[in-house]
Amino acid sequence: MAKQQEDLGFEGTWAAQVFGPPFSPLAAAATSTERLLLGTGIAIAFTRSPCETVMAAIDLDSMSNGRTVLGSSVKSWTEGIFGMPYGKTVEHLRETTELLRLIIAKAHTGELDRLEGKYHLHDFSELQPPGPPLRTEIPICVSALRGAMLRLSAEIADGVIGHPIWSPHWETTTIPEQLKKASTAVAGTARMFRLTIGSGLPQILIPSSRLRMRGLALRFMVGSSNTKYISPLMVLGKNVSNSRRGQSAVTIAASPIWFRTRWRARL
Repeated sequence: MAKQQEDLGFEGTWAAQVFGPPFSPLAAAATSTERLLLGTGIAIAFTRSPCETVMAAIDLDSMSNGRTVLGSSVKSWTEGIFGMPYGKTVEHLRETTELLRLIIAKAHTGELDRLEGKYHLHDFSELQPPGPPLRTEIPICVSALRGAMLRLSAEIADGVIGHPIWSPHWETTTIPEQLKKASTAVAGTARMFRLTIGSGLPQILIPSSRLRMRGLALRFMVGSSNTKYISPLMVLGKNVSNSRRGQSAVTIAASPIWFRTRWRARL
């Protein structure tokens, strides 16, 4: 399926963690594609150690020649189904994301020693440094539902993955307000920030070349149906046009069907 997606010109594909981690289907996709971006959407942050998540992401990035996007966030299953500790959401995810970036950048250098935070304790004294990763910076996107997580993603991540329950009012009014609040924390650090937003409006095969939403250029994204045992894939569509505000997209998932826009904003 990933090869078909690439042949159709799509930008990338997401694999979600339902029960098992999302790295396996993306590794399979890496073997049959050359250009398709491979995103974990999401790898649940607290079900494994940051070190394990990093090593899986680095392996996937190597297999795919630098096409990995690490989507990470929290889920209510963490404590119940997975039996893992779940702290205060924002501070726990902030600490986890900081560790992800640090381990990606430094694990191969031998500089890591003892890392201790409120939620994590790592002793790397016995670590035999792995070989240098293909990239020492892998893009990290955070999945967000409400304002606090939106602001956190703007502060610590390279993008935010939205939630289908967001209303059009939330998408067009609340999200810009929350990102503006967060902008003070990242002032002076210009970077590209990817935003994926969604609401449950059934839309199928809209002519993207003519579709506009508040001046945003749109593009297609397609997704597969959700299953209980296989990580579902969501395809990121190829760019069809640009605007001064950035790039955006429409998502059309097979089941359920969502209307979703995506743009890039410079913070």
